[in-house]
Amino acid sequence: MEHNQGHIWETRMLEARKPYPLHGTAVGCSTGYYLRMYEYFKKINIKNLDKEKAKNRILNRDSFRNKVVHCFGEEWLSVLEKSNKCLNLNEEDFERHYNSIVNNWDKIVKALDFLPTWDEYREICKKFRQPIHAEDIGIPNDLLKHTLPYSTFYRDRYDFVFVMNILGVIEEITDMTLKDYQKEKQNWF
Repeated sequence: MEHNQGHIWETRMLEARKPYPLHGTAVGCSTGYYLRMYEYFKKINIKNLDKEKAKNRILNRDSFRNKVVHCFGEEWLSVLEKSNKCLNLNEEDFERHYNSIVNNWDKIVKALDFLPTWDEYREICKKFRQPIHAEDIGIPNDLLKHTLPYSTFYRDRYDFVFVMNILGVIEEITDMTLKDYQKEKQNWF
């Protein structure tokens, strides 16, 4: 995820003719956001989700596309839509993905449990004086807000952000993560 987001940031900043961070810096910064999102992800109570709401969110083509276009821009998204199956889900695809996630929830969470915590990652970054806030590496907050939930669609891959999109919880988890980062900003360095 963080690698995808780094590429998206670079591309969008180039399009805007603005300076962009080195790829490794972007990936390192992005890693913290996704680690925090994962901590919220693994606390999801899978039994309390609204499947119909999640389905309507991702299958309402116009509404969903309007959200994703902010991540990639119109031209780039149009190219991705031609080859990316995950951007072109139908009801059968959604049902298959959703049911597979629910039926394998414990395995999914366990498979990702090797990741460090957000606290551990922040301490490592602090020790080496590495930025963890996107704005500190020149990434505007509005770009960050739009790339966190949708950078999964950069490639046709099955990752935990795609899973959050299928479950319909991505916006809520993104908002909670960004709020945590705002609080953290006051105590950084």
